[in-house]
Amino acid sequence: LDRDAFTRETGFDFGPRNLVVTFHPVTLDAEQGESELEALLEALATLDETHLAFTLPNADVGNAAIRARVEAFASSRATAWTFSSLGFRRYLSLVALSDGVVGNSSSGLIEAPALGVGTVNVGRRQDGRLRASSVIDCAPRRDEIIAALRRLLSDGFRMALQRIENPYGDGGAAERVVEVLRTAQLTGLTTKEFHDVSGGVLALTTDD
Repeated sequence: LDRDAFTRETGFDFGPRNLVVTFHPVTLDAEQGESELEALLEALATLDETHLAFTLPNADVGNAAIRARVEAFASSRATAWTFSSLGFRRYLSLVALSDGVVGNSSSGLIEAPALGVGTVNVGRRQDGRLRASSVIDCAPRRDEIIAALRRLLSDGFRMALQRIENPYGDGGAAERVVEVLRTAQLTGLTTKEFHDVSGGVLALTTDD
């Protein structure tokens, strides 16, 4: 979707700068998640002329408190919107049309780099996942999040996004799988072997 179409469908009003914000509960530590969210909201409150599109949290334990806090924050600002669910097409459109993804969602590490969009990844919820150079990791503290946001929106960082190498691939996996299957030797792969508990073969059959 282009900006006009997205606005017609959702009511979101694009500004000079736009961020997609998603913050999920922190696994096994709901109270920690709430304190990290507060730091994130304090940092976002310092941004001028930036429109914020919040997608509300998943169903993990602690989501109700996060949802309520995000909705309260958004209701107090004319430049913030909340969405319970955008659906796949509208969500990807929003990310592609925005200046960055912020929060602790896996979409900042997987979908955003595929769309050439930078990410501020807050906290440790995504520890252990592969990440592109477009992902800026920061501790869940107000000042560090502010510094990461400044870097995300800087001209130098935005120029560097043109050279992203996404560790999750370039979108051509299906075509390469099909090409391998075309040339691979598949004879015999449809034969089933049935074994008794001692390991002896009881029967052989061929799929239709």
